[in-house]
Amino acid sequence: MTAPSLRSILEAAASDVETYRDPDIWEAQRRLSEVLVAAGLGSITSDRIADLQVTDKEVYVHVTWSAYSCDCDARHTFPASIIDAPDPLQAAARWKLGRERADIVGKLEEAKRLQRHWGSKLEEVDARIAAA
Repeated sequence: MTAPSLRSILEAAASDVETYRDPDIWEAQRRLSEVLVAAGLGSITSDRIADLQVTDKEVYVHVTWSAYSCDCDARHTFPASIIDAPDPLQAAARWKLGRERADIVGKLEEAKRLQRHWGSKLEEVDARIAAA
């Protein structure tokens, strides 16, 4: 008998979260937390899963906790392809790197735009200096 897939573990946990007030989903929460840490989204091992949704496209988890008598929460969404991968932790790490790369590319494009903008401003000021 093969071990259940991460998807099936999370789908069962999602059903339990929806059905029971205090579901016993420790294994699902531990495995999900490992994936979230690998994806750079943080650990949820000490949190309460308030909502868990697993679709063909994405996984959504809403967690709550209390800190210094203050209710806190966080929501995380990531592609379902991560939990369907042969190695979900590696897939999560690759997704994290892809997000980091996209962020760097965006910042680089913004820097190029700013360089063009300020370069043209500098040319205008240089032209006014030469004309004076």
